[in-house]
Amino acid sequence: MLQRVVDETGESVGFFVREGNERVCLLRVDSPHPLRHNIAVGVPRPLELGACGRVLKLFENGATQAKPHDLAALPIVVLGKDVPDLAAIAVPIFGSGGRTLGAISVSGPLSRFDRRLVATAKPLLREIAITLTNRLGGHSAVFGWRR
Repeated sequence: MLQRVVDETGESVGFFVREGNERVCLLRVDSPHPLRHNIAVGVPRPLELGACGRVLKLFENGATQAKPHDLAALPIVVLGKDVPDLAAIAVPIFGSGGRTLGAISVSGPLSRFDRRLVATAKPLLREIAITLTNRLGGHSAVFGWRR
């Protein structure tokens, strides 16, 4: 599924989990572009930075404790705010009981995150979140999205 996101957006994709006050990338597929966002698998990163960090922090108590406006704000988009020239879009993945399993993000240079890319990535990430949440024991109805 991560490869599909790279194929459709041209940008790097990662699956992150929360470990205490940090986030760690467990899976990664890099963009084919020579200029790309690069995060090493297994290296802890600050939870406060990036779209995935925001998602993991926002849903630290899972989907069942989330406020409707938090779910309505998904996917989270961060355009050059935390790290200049870097952009990312992220969604949570939920498991059994609405527990947050992690977050998937598309990231890359701000120069390529135009309206077209954001318009492509948002529905694609929603679809991926629905599919993975259902496959991993969660109930995608929590998102309130239609396929």
